[in-house]
Amino acid sequence: MPDSVLRRLLVRHGADLVVPWWETLPERIASLAERWGVTTIEPIDRGNTAVLLRTDRGVLKLTPDERRSGEEAAALRLYAPTDRCVRLLDEVPGALRLEALRPVDRPITTGEAGRLVGALHAIEAPAGTPTLASRIDRIFDHATRRGTAWAHRRDQALALARRRGPAVLLHGDLHPGNLLLADRGLVVIDPTPFVGDPAWDLADLSRICTGDVDDLVGPTRASSEDVRAWARVFAADPGT
Repeated sequence: MPDSVLRRLLVRHGADLVVPWWETLPERIASLAERWGVTTIEPIDRGNTAVLLRTDRGVLKLTPDERRSGEEAAALRLYAPTDRCVRLLDEVPGALRLEALRPVDRPITTGEAGRLVGALHAIEAPAGTPTLASRIDRIFDHATRRGTAWAHRRDQALALARRRGPAVLLHGDLHPGNLLLADRGLVVIDPTPFVGDPAWDLADLSRICTGDVDDLVGPTRASSEDVRAWARVFAADPGT
């Protein structure tokens, strides 16, 4: 397993949780391989929260945070009717088996991205889903630990999150790294759902897609102005 994977897990979860889990990881992988009939395993050097393994029966995702793994499985089942999210094939506490996808190797248009997000936002939020405003501190605390360029803009983010306006079920972490391709088209991975401003999910996409922001927001309930406001929060240079 690449050392870079362990370093990222330690930053995200802390040594108390990660170190004992890491020591038993080979046994966990062997047990899952037997359970799910996996015969080939290759590490994937990406992600901050889990170990990813490419296999002949999809991708295995293992994490020391069983609560988070369960929440992700629930989110994948919630989004399953849209067919715009990675498919969950199987699960046990702390581990998911997911369909294999491929990297995005072409430009993404604003219209395509808008239709994807619009389909996700059409799912009704279950009762008790947390709000965007309630998650801001957690998101910015993590950004501060990682030294992210926008981590000092917590107050601007809170002000945007608390405004009145349309509220939808958000993917929650919709950046370019969480977009992949399936035969059916563009799909998302790693949802962390909460309820809030639809523009939240479009901020990063507005910076990497080709086309006009109006085409991005068209299939959603977001406004172009709100997307630009969130994009300024997350920009390395807020003037861009």
